[in-house]
Amino acid sequence: MNRINWQWLILNSIFLIVFNVFFFTLKSSLNNCNSAWIPFGFIHIAYIVLLATPLFVRLGKFSVDYGRPLFLISSLYFLAVLIIGFIFIGININTTTISWLTYIGLSGVFAVWFIGNLVANEHTVNSIERHEEELLYVKITSSQLKAIMNMISDSKARKNIEYLYDYIHSSPIKSSPNALGIEREIKHEIDNLFNSVNLADNIFIVEKTNKILQLAMERNRVLGN
Repeated sequence: MNRINWQWLILNSIFLIVFNVFFFTLKSSLNNCNSAWIPFGFIHIAYIVLLATPLFVRLGKFSVDYGRPLFLISSLYFLAVLIIGFIFIGININTTTISWLTYIGLSGVFAVWFIGNLVANEHTVNSIERHEEELLYVKITSSQLKAIMNMISDSKARKNIEYLYDYIHSSPIKSSPNALGIEREIKHEIDNLFNSVNLADNIFIVEKTNKILQLAMERNRVLGN
């Protein structure tokens, strides 16, 4: 374990050390120790949950945005458990029922709130990833066609590719499972077209361009249905 990890471990342990020292030092002054053990346990659980929150954050470029509400929820849960625990320990109630019901209810609210945010984050991440995948079709194919245009000197072949570029560049970004196969075929054909440019076979280039255009039209037709 490196130095930074040791420092974080010590920092995270300070609260537990201080709390336990105070608790066991003052425990002898409590008339009803049984009621004090419930908040004692839940305070430790809430603190561990707070420290473990980073494990639930979905990694990625938006991880900070996803983690912020989770840290807020776990922090509020810990503070609520801590404050209520001090109150229960201080007033030294004679029954454990109130403590159990309070902490179980509070933990239930926390669990629903926390898991709800996890589900929302997962849905958001999946939507973003799906949107980025859908962008790849238009982005990559348009970029390849633009590069091919700059490599061709024949006016007819260049005009055909320019028309294909404009058509794909203006195509719908949002895709569907029915169109994925056609999109893969378009990308494959554009790769073949890119490799054939060096052969300077303008007739083949025009034929390949027309084939890709037909596939692009079929893709858009599928999306339109």
